Amino acid sequence: APTIHFLIAARFLIGFASGFSTVLVPIYLGEISPPNLRGRLGTLAQFGVVVGILAADGLGMLFTGENWRYLFGLTFALAFVQIFFILRAPNSLLESPRWLLSNGRQDVKRARNIIRKLRGFRNEYEVDVELGHIVSSSNSNLSDMDSTGAGVDKDKQKQVSERALKIVESGYIM
Repeated sequence: APTIHFLIAARFLIGFASGFSTVLVPIYLGEISPPNLRGRLGTLAQFGVVVGILAADGLGMLFTGENWRYLFGLTFALAFVQIFFILRAPNSLLESPRWLLSNGRQDVKRARNIIRKLRGFRNEYEVDVELGHIVSSSNSNLSDMDSTGAGVDKDKQKQVSERALKIVESGYIM
């Protein structure tokens, strides 16, 4: 680092990025994973973070004294490797089917294609079952909020129920 200010700015950027990814990766994995693997994948993501911290501490002990700059450069090298692979395969980061079906988007066709791609389903029945799970879980989340007294709008809950019916019906039409 040429100056202390550059070092502070770079450390701030790295800290922000690692905090950001520590939160977003488990959320994304929870959104795209099947229900039976959600807990395992979330746990593995957190385990990967812990192993990364352990590796960083171990390398920090090796690169003491004047060699700390090499370790600092390794951080940038690993970031560039990740960016390279993301840019090389831009279609590998898919939107969440749950997100596509929520917030009034109702992009059923795209959600169906992503579910087919993620799960490797070959027939429409399997895709319909998965769509039904996604919609019913969002519907049960609204019911849970209502039972706790959070005051869910009954019209919104009715819209979600009607949307679930339309999504399942559209699977049989397509």
